Amino acid sequence: MIHFLDFEASSLSDESYPIEAGWASLDLVTGIITSESMLITPVVAWTDWNPASQAIHNIERQTLYTDGYTVCAVAQRMSMILGGMVLCDGGAYDEHWNQRLYYAAGEMCPYTLRDYWHEVALRMNDHELDSLKQFMVFERFREPRPHRAKEDAEFLAKLYRDCVTF
Repeated sequence: MIHFLDFEASSLSDESYPIEAGWASLDLVTGIITSESMLITPVVAWTDWNPASQAIHNIERQTLYTDGYTVCAVAQRMSMILGGMVLCDGGAYDEHWNQRLYYAAGEMCPYTLRDYWHEVALRMNDHELDSLKQFMVFERFREPRPHRAKEDAEFLAKLYRDCVTF
């Protein structure tokens, strides 16, 4: 099993925080992908909000208070599902949001975030990797899809399954 993680956030500033976590798990034997996401209710100290970010993910701040889960509930669920190495393509941003979530929840993160593209590059030659990146750009813009954490994590898992492992 290999896991993929994505976050939506309040902004891209240093004060930003995660507002949605989404993950996908790929069974390397069957190729089956399971996925889940949770909106995150901000803790009191998290006040940063950028309307430009909201325009991308289309999650209204008020929705986090009506439909979101506590940071503890999200961290505990992620800890139940994710383990070992977890791939993400958001680099320092994903690391920042993951750390903020677990810190606010008072929990230790049980997994290690690894760069998606680094892990893919270990399994492909340069030409294959360039082709995959071009394909990814094409697929992201070919059909409009929501820019949401679960869908983005599923996209990474499908790409990995279809181009790297099978």
